[in-house]
Amino acid sequence: MVFCLIALTALLVSPLKHLEAVELKEVKLGDTVALMCNLSFYSEIHWLRMSEGQPMALMATRLKHTGELSVVWNYNETHFEGFIEKQTTGLRILHVSTSDLATYYCATSYQNHLNFDKGVQLYIFSENQQSKYKPFDRVQALLVSPLKHLEAVELKEVKLGDTVALMCNLSFYSEIHWLRMSEGQPMALMATRLKHTGELSVVWNYNETHFEGFIEKQTTGLRILHVSTSDLATYYCATSYQNHLNFDKGVQLYSKQNPSDHTGLDWSEPAMIPFGHAPTWNLSGVHGYCILFLLAPCLGGMSVPVAVKVRDTAIIPCYKTCDGDILWALRTKNEKVDVLRCVQGKCTEEFSFKNRVHLSHEKIKSGKLSLIISPVLYNDEGWYEAMCGLNLLCKFHLEVFVPTTVNVSVRGNVTLPCYARTEKQISDDAVNILWKKDDQTVLQIQKGITTYGSGFKCRASVSLHHYKDGDLSLNMLGVITSDKGLYRCYHNTDEEHGYPGAVTLNVTAHQKLCVKEFGDNLTLDLFGSDSVTVTFTGSDAKEIQVCSVTGNNTTCSLDYNNRVSVMNYSLVLRGLTSSDGGTFTVKDNMGEVISINTVTVKGVAWNHRCGLALLALPGLVLFIGLFVWCKYYRNRSYNTRESAVVIGSPQRESAYIGLPQQETNPHISGDLEDYPDLPVEETMPVILTTEKQDNIDEEQSMLPH
Repeated sequence: MVFCLIALTALLVSPLKHLEAVELKEVKLGDTVALMCNLSFYSEIHWLRMSEGQPMALMATRLKHTGELSVVWNYNETHFEGFIEKQTTGLRILHVSTSDLATYYCATSYQNHLNFDKGVQLYIFSENQQSKYKPFDRVQALLVSPLKHLEAVELKEVKLGDTVALMCNLSFYSEIHWLRMSEGQPMALMATRLKHTGELSVVWNYNETHFEGFIEKQTTGLRILHVSTSDLATYYCATSYQNHLNFDKGVQLYSKQNPSDHTGLDWSEPAMIPFGHAPTWNLSGVHGYCILFLLAPCLGGMSVPVAVKVRDTAIIPCYKTCDGDILWALRTKNEKVDVLRCVQGKCTEEFSFKNRVHLSHEKIKSGKLSLIISPVLYNDEGWYEAMCGLNLLCKFHLEVFVPTTVNVSVRGNVTLPCYARTEKQISDDAVNILWKKDDQTVLQIQKGITTYGSGFKCRASVSLHHYKDGDLSLNMLGVITSDKGLYRCYHNTDEEHGYPGAVTLNVTAHQKLCVKEFGDNLTLDLFGSDSVTVTFTGSDAKEIQVCSVTGNNTTCSLDYNNRVSVMNYSLVLRGLTSSDGGTFTVKDNMGEVISINTVTVKGVAWNHRCGLALLALPGLVLFIGLFVWCKYYRNRSYNTRESAVVIGSPQRESAYIGLPQQETNPHISGDLEDYPDLPVEETMPVILTTEKQDNIDEEQSMLPH
């Protein structure tokens, strides 16, 4: 019996612990399977696949402020889909094939490091096996993965107590994340960033006394100090590129000093078993008893906090099997209340949870005892316990909060409100304040000592003087995009939170309106970010990339390559033209918008009109010249005719109107044909009376001859 335990321990330690970290899901080839993510309260979710020891990015989704889901990157749009259901995001795999039989994780980035949800491993049964779920099939399926894991990772032998250095082949990226895959669950260890000076900055470290970041020959690395058995795992470095995660080849540490190390691998010849199929090993007899003995300690409960908004849906996870009666109960400081009782497959809700809780018989048979509460009420907060008969299976604390939303722009200062009943005469040494962001410490004051979470030192503060007035508000300076999230404050104990119970901080882009003259320079503030992308959207509403900036180094498109420079975390665009009128957007390396700059190039329209006027000026001058010439020629012709009328008779008077011309002029006699050049006036015939005619004859007779 002792020999049996020793022989099986090395092979089963890792899969049995992997069993606690992943959920097994049976699928059929050709079907469509949906995977849900319990990190859905984050705005951006990355979906990863761990296959044969190598992580691979599949999809990145982002939750819009409208509640809609946006797929920002997809490895294969015909095979993977993103969706949202009851405020929870998920990944849908279409037409499952053998290449999809792997372990899937969702992850998000907060406080400069990656956080992973529990994994889901897909598997099928071979045709010669029954599809009915058998005891220990979950363990058998987990024994397959390590076999092909050997081919995809680099093995590195270490000695316990030594220091080991791991190098990253993705060092040409500015930001590197180090992860450890242990017991089937990825875990973030460190995040480093390469400054523009060439120095390495550690922006987050899970354990500063055990892990170190370093740079050697322009290659970054992770140094593990005093290696212990818990460090015997697989390590990966990753970076974010074009909205998705890229992973380097893994390095698996093992030690011959510890035959039952955490790799869980037999270093002799492994049996080749098709990946994704449950093995056909016989687990009867002594082998079965050995496994039962090893499985027994895994049946204890565990405690994990769950926090949801009031009126939202809460999923209290529990992945255990129970052959007897099941009871879910709520325990608070003042009372214990039954929530749901399942007897012989029939579940009955208690009165206070009527029509709000759900647990199906099918899920109970498959070892999924997770309790779903919807909608969550404010008084649902407390400890939830799942009992199988008299045995405790799972225990979880549910926190219900009423969130308050606070908006602030990038680089702005903000105060997150929180109030509580405190003692007015309390000493500073007795003050206990804790602020958390997405379950990570922001600031903690305990026994007069203030400690800060990664990235919040010198930026976050709480006034001890105001605390005595009941004000626990958190002051933050120079807000950046990664500060957005859910903040909660506590005092006295972790379970006693202030009011409001939570504050949602929305970090909006910095808005700026720039009015520039034609030919001026435009300066875009990069807000101290080491790695950003600048895009431009013109009148055609098409977004194009201007530059990618890392430190003082720029990679720009051809249209901007000779016009751009970087100085003091600002990008300068020289010689503005009419085509530069539009919107310049600055985004960080996670695709979050930092600033929106709306640019108007003043004087561009005037220059266009001036150019048109200059083109039209010659035609206008010609038109005016022709007009003046025509006017002048017409006047000249008219004057010539006038002069011709008065020549030869400057003092001529027509004394008698209506008489023939020779009778009105005494100096002219004879016919008019004898004077061809003399103009003739046209007269109207006038009929004279007899009296007037006699007077005229009399006057003419008196004229001298």
